[in-house]
Amino acid sequence: MYADYDQYGFPGSNELVLPAILGREPPTLREYIQELANHKASNTFGHQWV
Repeated sequence: MYADYDQYGFPGSNELVLPAILGREPPTLREYIQELANHKASNTFGHQWV
């Protein structure tokens, strides 16, 4: 499947779809991982399981 995407692209999307859905620019992968790390670090103690 991914080899097909590499060769032909993914026709169901483009760079305008996600920002239009979110109403903002999406974070980069680096920003997303940093946000997850910061969130996990701030919830290490006293985490309430739902």
